[in-house]
Amino acid sequence: MKNHSMMAGLMAVVVALILGSSAWSRPPETDEDLRKDLRVLKEDLARLKRDVDLDRREAATQARRLEESLDRITLALEKLSGTGLTTSRPSMALSPVRRTTGTIRLDNRMNVQARVTIDGLQYTIPPRSIRTLRDQPTGAFGYDVTGDGYGQASYRSSLAANETLTVTVY
Repeated sequence: MKNHSMMAGLMAVVVALILGSSAWSRPPETDEDLRKDLRVLKEDLARLKRDVDLDRREAATQARRLEESLDRITLALEKLSGTGLTTSRPSMALSPVRRTTGTIRLDNRMNVQARVTIDGLQYTIPPRSIRTLRDQPTGAFGYDVTGDGYGQASYRSSLAANETLTVTVY
């Protein structure tokens, strides 16, 4: 696209130089010469317009390809993080599908503050209280439980769609 814009600019300069210098070096042009020059300029302008249109369509195609690649990369990252997005068509155009979720209920029955770390995210639960985590991705996950003055324990569990899983800390 830059080449065509540069070419158009150079062509305009060359035409201006030719027309300017020819006006001083030759006698006035005839109507036939002017028509011929005008026809050549119109053809050159039409060719430049076609080239610019081709460049615009090529840029749009490249942008569409980049967006599709970004969609595929985003989908792959979301799958790795366990958000449950899948492809909806067999073609390579990938789009997100409604993910399935569940609820995790953190029930602290101790008289001290507890901490539950689920897949790297830490949640604090005040003494003798419950914390509800809605819209959690379904599937297997690991979690660690600890409380002020207590050791840490690690567990693995699984959350099904529309299920409420209770993690009791005692």
